[in-house]
Amino acid sequence: MDTKELIQFLLNQEKIKNGHEFDSMIFRDEPILKTARQVKNFTPKEIVEFRKQIRQSKLGKESEAYYFYHLGKQMENYEDDYFAINAFFHPTPTYQRMTDEDLRCYFGWRTKVRKNQVEFSSISFAYLYVYELLNQIGVTSPLDGYQKLTFFLEVMTSLHQTMVPLLKNWIEDYIIYYHLDPSLFKKNENSLSHHLLTLFEVSKASEKQIFEAIENLSTYPLKRTKIYQEHEKEVRQIIVKAYQVLDAHYAKKKRTSFFEKNFKKKIVRKVYFFKGALFYFKDNDYQPYYKNAITTYFYQNHQWYKESYEEKKSKELGYFCLTMEILLKPYFQMESNVILSHFSQEIIKKLKQVIESYFNVKRKKVIAIDTSQLASIRKQAQKTFDQLITEEEQKEEEVIEEKPQNETFVFHLTKDAFTFLSLLFNHKDYHSYAKEKKWMISLLVDEINEKCFDTFQDNILMIDDNDDVTIVEDYIKDLKGMLQHENT
Repeated sequence: MDTKELIQFLLNQEKIKNGHEFDSMIFRDEPILKTARQVKNFTPKEIVEFRKQIRQSKLGKESEAYYFYHLGKQMENYEDDYFAINAFFHPTPTYQRMTDEDLRCYFGWRTKVRKNQVEFSSISFAYLYVYELLNQIGVTSPLDGYQKLTFFLEVMTSLHQTMVPLLKNWIEDYIIYYHLDPSLFKKNENSLSHHLLTLFEVSKASEKQIFEAIENLSTYPLKRTKIYQEHEKEVRQIIVKAYQVLDAHYAKKKRTSFFEKNFKKKIVRKVYFFKGALFYFKDNDYQPYYKNAITTYFYQNHQWYKESYEEKKSKELGYFCLTMEILLKPYFQMESNVILSHFSQEIIKKLKQVIESYFNVKRKKVIAIDTSQLASIRKQAQKTFDQLITEEEQKEEEVIEEKPQNETFVFHLTKDAFTFLSLLFNHKDYHSYAKEKKWMISLLVDEINEKCFDTFQDNILMIDDNDDVTIVEDYIKDLKGMLQHENT
């Protein structure tokens, strides 16, 4: 006896047919009970109508993406509670490639996804859902679509990890195509494009960011060199400072920036958004999209283009790193037989000044002297010295006339520092005089450089290990005028 015969048999029972219970019952609309087979074979009217549209689309001459977009819009708000284990798979899933049961399975799964209940299912369903979001199907705005895509990306890292790289690329394309805020881009601090932007906006970057950018964009492997491995901190600081100095120098004196010397001019190349996805490009009048200071996207003649610097390592930056290594070696007692020839003498000179300045400051930090005690020592030494020399020796001694102690000197120098600078500028024997006065030349040089920095934005004196001091040539003329004015 099958199901229908059993139901009919029960209804024909006399007890039920003539029972008084039926007389007192109130009858209402009730859902018709269906067998499992009947449920499976049932097709909602929306799916039936949708199937008609699918058949018509197969006869059309528009692109597959065109029909996907319009069919998707038709079913944008459809919900289903159907669930079954489904094995549908296609590398490019579309509605046209799905059976009625596949469609019901997909829409049932999508209904839960939209409530943030993402369950494991066919990876083709996942791709189809992403295609919908990319095409603004089921979203209230481009930003809403972005938020849904990023949520789905997070879930897919555990459910379908193979689609994650593609989804990340599509999300970046989505931000550009729909002109969303550039701050939505996920920062990849290891990418060449990120390092390029760091050097382009070097004034905004930290020492660590600048060095990592130089290291990653240079063809010369600085981190593998002996000098870096043995003196990492010093090399990093000096390299960064040297780059900043050259960047400022080129900005002031050259037609081409130091950045463009290293990375040439911007280039324009075609780009293809949503590669591998089913996306309907509407032929709109798109405005240029400015991703950052060095990257622009624009639309022209039905094609998207990207204008930016080429993302590859720079030979010029490699020469810079090599030159700095050669110049630094003598300061760490390392030999170098390489001849410098790539940069002009003017540039080499500036790089040497950076190195000298660094070690001068370092020397100052290493020598720990109580300056309050030093003044007392100098005063006592001067008193003793004055008592020892004779009146006749005083007449023979050639001494530059000094100002009273309460007077101020150029650059707010102390009397000793001003006297030393005057001796140096007039080519006098400052070594003997310093010894006589019990001066420490390195301290005087540091004082002069420090107090003159606000005026020249650079060190004006250079000192070597023998306490031989030279005036930086670029500042001789300015110093001459200032000292002459001070002595009048």
